Amino acid sequence: MPLTKHPKERRQVNQIKSTISLAVVAAIVLTVVSGAIHGRSAKHSTLEQAYRNTELAFSNLPEKFGDWYLEDEHGLSDSALELLECGAFIHHSYRNRESGQVVNLAVMVGPGAKMSIHVPEICFEARNFRLIQERQPEQVDRDCFWHVGFQLNDVSERKLNVYYGWKVEDEWVAPKMPRWAVAGQPVLYKLQLSEHVSTAGQDEGGARDFLTHFLPLLNEQLDQVSVESNTQLASLHQIDAKEDEKALSADQTDLD
Repeated sequence: MPLTKHPKERRQVNQIKSTISLAVVAAIVLTVVSGAIHGRSAKHSTLEQAYRNTELAFSNLPEKFGDWYLEDEHGLSDSALELLECGAFIHHSYRNRESGQVVNLAVMVGPGAKMSIHVPEICFEARNFRLIQERQPEQVDRDCFWHVGFQLNDVSERKLNVYYGWKVEDEWVAPKMPRWAVAGQPVLYKLQLSEHVSTAGQDEGGARDFLTHFLPLLNEQLDQVSVESNTQLASLHQIDAKEDEKALSADQTDLD
């Protein structure tokens, strides 16, 4: 005949079980949190290294190529850097020594979730420009960019051509829905190029000529940095996921 435990003994046993359960739950939380902190730290370190490598790649770009030469270097506002979480960038003006035409170039790198969502159609219309030409794809050798046209809302009505795209692996692409197509990239490069043209349009075409000469130089510098960075971050993501799965599986066994 089984012995019946005294109520006090049952309470003590239940308290012990409760304490053990709480300890196991606490262990799960600590394991997950510590793993997450380690993962974030490793990813942050890899991102910082990618940004440093990108700055080095930018510094290796020549100042003269074809008929173009570097005329001026510009910064980005603190608000833009914060909004984009931009880790490295160049913002330059180049002049064509034959035609005198000037183009403005920005190449930036940061998390895909930030770099993918800010497009000229939104930014320029907030800066006293109106859209006069819907975006259309523009192929430059193996690369593809969106080409969009604006007009300044003043008496000059000067036209502005803008080209923009994102670098995925070894190509610049112009996806219809960048939030879905490239936002998941751990490290994402964005290029934006603009040229002012007269209303008659006789000085149009400089931006495309610039891209034809500049892109091979830029791609040569960025290809190695881009592949290495995204490979390392993707590997870290897979390792973190496997470690979390193992930890949760082991702790769940203790609870059973």
